[in-house]
Amino acid sequence: MTGQAGEGGRAGGGGGIGGGAGRGARGGAGGGDGVAAGGGGGHAGSVAAMGGHGGQGAQGGRNGGGGAAGFAGSTAAGGSAGGAGGAPATCAAGAATNFANDTLPCPGTTCAADRLGRAWSAPVRIDDGTACAVGPVQVALAAGGAGLVAWGDASPARVRARRLAGTSWSSIEDTGTGWGSTLRLAWSSTGDAMLVSTDARHVRASASVQGAAWTAVTDVSGAVAGDGAADLAMDKTGAAMAVWIQNAPAYGQATWSAAGGWTTPQSAGTDYYRITVAAHPNGGFSVAGLGGGVIYHKGYLPDGTFESGVVHTSSTGSDDPAHGSLTLLIGPSLQPFVAWIVPNTSAHPADLEFDAYLAAGRWDIARHVDDKVATGPQPRFAQSADTNTVVTTWPRAEGYTPRSAATAIANGTQIGPIYFGGDQAVGADDIQALAMDGAGNAVIVFGTPGVLDPQPVRAVRFFAADGIWEQTTLPLLSAQGGASLVSVAAAMTPAGQALVVYALQSANGGAQVYAQTLR
Repeated sequence: MTGQAGEGGRAGGGGGIGGGAGRGARGGAGGGDGVAAGGGGGHAGSVAAMGGHGGQGAQGGRNGGGGAAGFAGSTAAGGSAGGAGGAPATCAAGAATNFANDTLPCPGTTCAADRLGRAWSAPVRIDDGTACAVGPVQVALAAGGAGLVAWGDASPARVRARRLAGTSWSSIEDTGTGWGSTLRLAWSSTGDAMLVSTDARHVRASASVQGAAWTAVTDVSGAVAGDGAADLAMDKTGAAMAVWIQNAPAYGQATWSAAGGWTTPQSAGTDYYRITVAAHPNGGFSVAGLGGGVIYHKGYLPDGTFESGVVHTSSTGSDDPAHGSLTLLIGPSLQPFVAWIVPNTSAHPADLEFDAYLAAGRWDIARHVDDKVATGPQPRFAQSADTNTVVTTWPRAEGYTPRSAATAIANGTQIGPIYFGGDQAVGADDIQALAMDGAGNAVIVFGTPGVLDPQPVRAVRFFAADGIWEQTTLPLLSAQGGASLVSVAAAMTPAGQALVVYALQSANGGAQVYAQTLR
């Protein structure tokens, strides 16, 4: 993995079936009022972007700065605290290492506070060692710093959760069986939380009301025809909405409340091959869809009118549901922001573009970010509370190294792109998670799945007030025996506290889940 950065540039740029999920990064999970939720990368990668010229880059190669602290055994409230959850699976590989003897001390100043006075904690292992393989991770963070983490084990197949209060972790919470391979988490300031998953045949969900035990896993969709992932959002009232591709080109949707449970699923649309949902800050939800290079928005605009129409039509794109993805953001300004990736019909792999609804009362001209983007992952964007700062990160397609890129736009000036991440031109795409605070300061956590690495998880930061990227990519965990990143997620409070969670497969095959904070 290299950490060399490229040059940056200049550019400009800036719903509901009811309303938006605060601010921050969208990574496949929806936050409620005062809650930042982050999905992040899994094996398929994750993405987001913009383009331009000029600027600076981050450096941070393999030796760039040491580790923010290797993990030296379970901490109090860490993985060994255990909790509910099935018997250990029978693993073909040897016993899992806990990196207990692989710890590298903080060299130099890498563990010191950054320019905002924040520093990374040591990694805390939060699983209990009873899984042979682990899949997606999700994280949500309340404005006061309380956290909720969920992860899906692949062997044995189950979903588990833990809660963070201060520096103390709860025991492990089991959410039952019958889940699929994908996972979405949403958490409202009401205390209600929701998990949604799909196995390409059904969309399944489980709720935790006011922090109580998770409900039995429920089929909320009925039979679907091969949807790869459902999306989820939760608004400030604690209501949730799930969307999915029912039978392309139609999508399905259902809503949930603590009082009434899930509604009967409904099917709508004739042109949708990808669908996403965001909560509105005033309550309610908006959706965005993608089909054949056409971007749709259905939701409320800042003036209170309901829009259901085309945002943008691209000359590229495909009706193939295996291609194309999109993201919808709605911040405190109530202005919807849509980003999408569509396959490029030319020699370049895929285009990453975005559009924002302007305060002037119209959609802006769509802006192009990059045409060397890996297809498949959802665009990864974050926007500050005042909409003046946007940060995006994306995996680059095979043949282009380094395999990760990011850029920022602050007050109309583009700062980036920077290039970092994997240095293998062929192989798995890098995966990234992105989170942002209310002022526009952002963190990107990334790695390359399937590659044994003594520093499998690294981070790079953007500082909004100074308009600069961190000059090194910082390794968050050091494992001399090597480990492979499986998935990663991140969330950040408006004040700037971050919670990162990631799943690793160690060199001998043991599955592990870790969490770190930036305080």
